[in-house]
Amino acid sequence: MNVKLPTELLNKMVEYISPLIVYRDYRDEMDEDGVKLICEKGRQGYWDWQSDFTDSNIEYVWEVENEAAKTLLKEFHDELREWVATVEPESWPHLPHWMDAEWLRDELIEHEGFQVSFELHGYLNNHKGYLTLTLKGLEHDYQGWRNMTDAEYEYVAPVLTAFKINPRKVALTYDLPLSQWPNYAKTRPDEGELVKAEDLFTAWDNWPYGGNYFVMLDRSMLSTIANLPDMDDLPRLKLLKGARIIGHDYMNGASSLDFELKHDWLLPKAIVGDFYDDGQNRYGIQSCCGFVGSAWESEIEIQWPPVKEMMRRWNMLEVA
Repeated sequence: MNVKLPTELLNKMVEYISPLIVYRDYRDEMDEDGVKLICEKGRQGYWDWQSDFTDSNIEYVWEVENEAAKTLLKEFHDELREWVATVEPESWPHLPHWMDAEWLRDELIEHEGFQVSFELHGYLNNHKGYLTLTLKGLEHDYQGWRNMTDAEYEYVAPVLTAFKINPRKVALTYDLPLSQWPNYAKTRPDEGELVKAEDLFTAWDNWPYGGNYFVMLDRSMLSTIANLPDMDDLPRLKLLKGARIIGHDYMNGASSLDFELKHDWLLPKAIVGDFYDDGQNRYGIQSCCGFVGSAWESEIEIQWPPVKEMMRRWNMLEVA
């Protein structure tokens, strides 16, 4: 039978050597697979990437563990000699070579608290992805804005509603029948528009295929996405003033001009679509348009629900 080190001595060793953290080089970047995992799965994707990262560097983990064991053999030399002296003679044949780092490493791994971890949070802000958020349910086909005779209200009504733009402005701008475009001037005044109507119309004029609307997020928003606990039941997200929105068709690689958000916008849950790394698509926004970096600076904030609501969601609180 093996003779085990005393728990008290193991605790002292773990306390002495912890934490065993491997710090990243400032030049190291998160790979495309990691960005994609986080965009698809939020916090769970971040955990999956961390696990994959550790597994792919397991030999380095062993090296760090062995070096830690060697350090402990040196620092706790006297305590280890004292322990050997207390072992009953009949157990001596079962004693390992106590100067062996591999033996001490195995002893410590079996003991709680001895674990190598990587400082990985910095990777969230160091990647080459171009992040987008899909504004779900606003997509529409090309409406022929250069030849407005076939433009129909029903196809763009969700967009006008989302951005709080009076439909009558479309008719007045493009000389269309007023009867087909409702007048919501009282409920959708100019000052309440989330984007300028003229900016949206300019985007339409320069959008050859139609498609969907996307928010062009700042790279730093990957850390925010990595903090989302459930991609199927998201908390409310606030899109901050100045965010850049663009229409794009990934099938044809065609974009509108981008336009700016006038006010903070607490996004309705129904409008929040998928997060995506635009840079992984050859027909993506950046590859087709070649925007400068300042175009990709939109920010979102997570609006966490009250504590009781969060506890209810996580089955931590009984609800009558």
